[in-house]
Amino acid sequence: MFTTFLYSTDPMLTKAEIVSFDSFLANLFIQNNLPQILYRQMTNDGVLKGEGREVKKKLSSIILLIGLMFLIATPSTHAYSFTGTSVTYSYYKPNGIDVDITVESTGSQMKWTFDFPTDGDPGNGNMGYALVISTDQVNPKFQVHNNDGTCAAFAWGTHLYSPWDPLLGGWNGWHTSDAAWNTPVTSLPWISCSGKRNLNDNPGGIFTVTIDCCQLSDPFYWAVHFGAGGFFNYGGLSKYPDTWAPWSGDASEFEEAPCPCPPVGGVWTPINKLELLAPYIGLASIIAVAAISIVYVKNRKKKQA
Repeated sequence: MFTTFLYSTDPMLTKAEIVSFDSFLANLFIQNNLPQILYRQMTNDGVLKGEGREVKKKLSSIILLIGLMFLIATPSTHAYSFTGTSVTYSYYKPNGIDVDITVESTGSQMKWTFDFPTDGDPGNGNMGYALVISTDQVNPKFQVHNNDGTCAAFAWGTHLYSPWDPLLGGWNGWHTSDAAWNTPVTSLPWISCSGKRNLNDNPGGIFTVTIDCCQLSDPFYWAVHFGAGGFFNYGGLSKYPDTWAPWSGDASEFEEAPCPCPPVGGVWTPINKLELLAPYIGLASIIAVAAISIVYVKNRKKKQA
């Protein structure tokens, strides 16, 4: 009914529209702590009773302005979310595994969830992932992986951080087999991981990786490789995106995602436009009520004259 009132081409209000607007105005007064005596005077003395064509025209314009302010103040969120399934490919072995991938922003961090299949028990129950990050969509920057036997210095299943550097040798710039190039994520405050490598310890087949946005770029780029059975016992291989050539040093096919870094020295919280504009909405409401009262008084004096 309020919308009908605002956009009505008829300058005379119907009784139903007056009642609807009366309820809206009452709520407006309560939410903004406006003087109740003004509301009672307006509703009891005839301003809302449909008296006067000019009064209702101006009243409609004022309330339309307030309504637009409420519309602008509606809070909005811009969060990145991604869901997909890895694809199988011929790499050492033709068979593969379908892993469900979920990526979501949690404010100042980005979180990946990898859901491995558990019914087929691929790779004798051993599951491995390697999440590769790029900041320029040209070359990789680092990877996070749960050691599948590539580095003998760490226990299998240890979540490790490994940077990419083609200038110092390695396999296409990767040095994941070298202990000096691997760091347990438990030693890094900006990465956290969860998920045991073996199905007996991780019956749901769930792994998570969370990275602080301040350690990434905005936007950044990612790809992921999955294996089952360990580095020396492939029971299936998958990847995402499907056009990515794993470990080639090329990041041009990576998935893009935004991840803005929050301001330094503060706590990141979503912006609520309504809270920011609440004082101004209240002030605008007071001004609107004052304007309505002035119009009402002038109109009443004309009638008395």
